[in-house]
Amino acid sequence: MQSMLKLIMLALALFFITENVLAYNEPNHCLITQRAIDLLNHRFGLDYITEAETNAILKGNSSEDAFGHKWLIRLWNQHFFNPLKPRQLWERNKSIDVRFERIADRCVARATASDFFFRVGEVVHHIQDATNPAHVVPVYHGGPLKDKFDEQLITNYLPETVALDTVTTYPAPFTLSILKPVAVRTLDNVKQPFVIQVAHHNAVSAKTIDWSYFWQENATAWFGAYGLLGAPTSDKPRKKIDNYWNTEIRHGDTSYSIDKRDYERFSSQQLEVAVRHTANFIRYAKTLHGRP
Repeated sequence: MQSMLKLIMLALALFFITENVLAYNEPNHCLITQRAIDLLNHRFGLDYITEAETNAILKGNSSEDAFGHKWLIRLWNQHFFNPLKPRQLWERNKSIDVRFERIADRCVARATASDFFFRVGEVVHHIQDATNPAHVVPVYHGGPLKDKFDEQLITNYLPETVALDTVTTYPAPFTLSILKPVAVRTLDNVKQPFVIQVAHHNAVSAKTIDWSYFWQENATAWFGAYGLLGAPTSDKPRKKIDNYWNTEIRHGDTSYSIDKRDYERFSSQQLEVAVRHTANFIRYAKTLHGRP
């Protein structure tokens, strides 16, 4: 009986792991991190971030979404974070704040350790997650429900340059100094207005909306939901993805037309925030490691 119970518990654990959530997929995390490192090396010299340091940062970055030795951590620490939610609405294992405080503290405290840059990679992973609206509104996704902002092809929207900050430091609590400014910027950007075309029968009209039509916050609960335009329209129960990047979305007799350029502007904007804050933290980490 005990063996059967253990098997059931293991099966449930594996189920939840496979249903767990990612923000940017692993290749996108690596592309953001590499672009940040390239910009730092362009600014401060080709060996400012060495090849060995780069490899360690990339490995640490990818590890935060891996299910290997971190499987239990990933089960109980999902990568959602909204610092503006009332504390009574926070779902403890659904927010990254406790784990982030721990890994950031470990990173800063081990500035001379051999695995320091691996720890830097862990930290910047969550900086990047905080630029994904689904992770800060937040809107639950995982398993059969994919978030297209995670999966989008980002190579055309990575910034060629960013305004590097060479003076900012990151004191404890690290959730407030590192993650909160990025998350608040994302929440502000979700409120940016743009115009779509709405067609109902033979009438077409312009309508001003914002990105909450894709990721809608819930004022009385931790998780929001995909909004009117973001909600998946697929009827396949095991394969659903939201409507981000769709230029034509239909609900019944009403169709909504979104200009591709509005998606391009929003993705470019969020990726600029991701690359800039990633670069700024790596620069700060480098000073802790002994090089200004």
